[in-house]
Amino acid sequence: MRLESISCNSCGAPLEVPEGANYVTCTHCDSRLAVHRTQNTRFTEVIDDLREQVAKLTKHKDIEALDREWEAERQSLMITGKHGHTHVPTKGGTVIGGVVISGFGVLWTIFAFGITSQIPVGFAKIFPLFGVIFVTAGIAMSIHAYRKAELYEQAERRYRQQRATLLSRLEGQE
Repeated sequence: MRLESISCNSCGAPLEVPEGANYVTCTHCDSRLAVHRTQNTRFTEVIDDLREQVAKLTKHKDIEALDREWEAERQSLMITGKHGHTHVPTKGGTVIGGVVISGFGVLWTIFAFGITSQIPVGFAKIFPLFGVIFVTAGIAMSIHAYRKAELYEQAERRYRQQRATLLSRLEGQE
């Protein structure tokens, strides 16, 4: 078996390595080394450093996957406006929206009763019911949007906690 002379990448000590070996342990510093060969050169690389780098890359990959999952979940919880623009649902905004729509429904009902009070029973008497529909729709939409805002807040809080955990693990490895 032929031996090659190579230096340890960790401590610089000379090593005698079997010609086909891909891995070796330095007899001076006990570093585990990967042996790399090209046409012109032979060198070693500390494996433990590589393992740490792979672990860091895996953590970064986990963070990126978490970020992608959050963005997909975030998009599903967004509210789309009448012009197609999306925005984050807020509890205050949903309450204000519900009050505005319901207020319009109440005003509609009052005005419709005033206008149709002079008309004898007939088709015109259903116009005040549209106001009741507006009030009901305003309340229902407000409740739905409020729940969506709560879900958004919970999901964002969970995402931030998971991300902080992954980042602290990553920093613990450095």
